[in-house]
Amino acid sequence: MMLSTYIYKVSKNIKFTIYALCLPILLGQADTAPADESNDNKNQIIAVLDFTPVGIIKLEAEVLTNEFAIELNKTKRVVVYDRIGMKEVASQKGINLEDCNDNKCFSELGKLLNVNQIIIGKIEKLDEFEYINGSPFALNVTMIDIKADSVLSNRDKRFTGDAEVLMNEIQIAAWEVLGAEIPRALLKKRNGDDALNENATVLGTVLRSALVPGLGQIYAGQDVIGYLWMGSGLTIGFLAYSSYDQYKKAYDQSEDYYDKYMNAKDPQSVREFRNLGIQAGLKEETAAEEAKFMINLGLGVYAANLIHAYLTAPKSKSVSASNQKPLFDFVYNQKLKQPQLRFSIALD
Repeated sequence: MMLSTYIYKVSKNIKFTIYALCLPILLGQADTAPADESNDNKNQIIAVLDFTPVGIIKLEAEVLTNEFAIELNKTKRVVVYDRIGMKEVASQKGINLEDCNDNKCFSELGKLLNVNQIIIGKIEKLDEFEYINGSPFALNVTMIDIKADSVLSNRDKRFTGDAEVLMNEIQIAAWEVLGAEIPRALLKKRNGDDALNENATVLGTVLRSALVPGLGQIYAGQDVIGYLWMGSGLTIGFLAYSSYDQYKKAYDQSEDYYDKYMNAKDPQSVREFRNLGIQAGLKEETAAEEAKFMINLGLGVYAANLIHAYLTAPKSKSVSASNQKPLFDFVYNQKLKQPQLRFSIALD
């Protein structure tokens, strides 16, 4: 009976180990909202035309459009047609994408690229007057079903801010036009809260997590994962203390029954205290094993917390600046008729 109980407790401990080590990391990804797998647009190939600039230069509009296309790929709902390849194919067929703004042109381009959906947009700086908090902008993004000749989705918004605010709104629009849940990091930026603490350092993050699990992640701006690490640490600490308390009580009982056993005179009392002493000893051993296990588990979680703090600590601005454009992104290759993983590296 005691063996089966012990095996049951060990299996519970193993399950709790996996839970404690994996839960903070898995749930920490809540800062990036997952795409809905049941969405009808999933894996659809979509073409994105350069947004029409009004009040801003053409190059700025192209940069913002590229950022919009990159963010569309991040939703994992669609695959964006390679914009460079799209311009080359259209140019060969005599289609000027800058003048492509009616249903007839959209239909011709859709047949040429073999896509059913196109996204168009307009970025407008409303006037030249500089507000204290930036300039006023208007952004319109429309997703069109070419075959049905209908608008699938449209986002029209106005906001005031600088170039960083404009970029953030462009990224948010990519999620909105697909009807996907917007990542919390983008919403935090919109509300004036940086997703990461730019002043945080790797050393500062790790030292704080060494003091209290999760404190470094909170310091770096990762509140959700930080509180999960902190909660896991507190839970394991409480369970370790509870196991030690049970061990201490079982130890005291074992000592008490042993003294009574040694002082007993009649045979019945001797047998009774002897059996009680054996049971208390078994409880003591089980509690000691549980306490040892919880301490080892706590050390494992503590070490994992430090590693996570180091890996997720904000990097220097020079490093983060070089990573603004992803090394890999998905595009659609017209010649091969399939999505491809594209590699790019910044030379500036």
